[in-house]
Amino acid sequence: MGILVLERPASWAGARRYWRQTLEPPLFRAFSALRWLAWQPYDKHRCHDIARALHIPPSQLPCLALFRGADTTQRLVFPLQDTSPTAFRRLFGAITEAIGITAPNEAPAAS
Repeated sequence: MGILVLERPASWAGARRYWRQTLEPPLFRAFSALRWLAWQPYDKHRCHDIARALHIPPSQLPCLALFRGADTTQRLVFPLQDTSPTAFRRLFGAITEAIGITAPNEAPAAS
């Protein structure tokens, strides 16, 4: 099973350049001192490009998509209505039950 995770860019220098162009100098200095500028927003349009390439309709975004190996045609898509820790625990608990894991650190049942 493959997992694709979209997350912040790893480059602190790229994030710094982004915020320097976006924020007024006093705000940039204040946020920099607080170390709030180590990330930058992702390009939301790229998310739609990725979904389109994976044949996931825009109506199912945001979502968690699970794939069997590199074959993206065999997938399970779980639209995310809520991104709270409780919602993720519930979702991953249901997935764990579905694939047959019964105890922590135990291998999934053969499917």
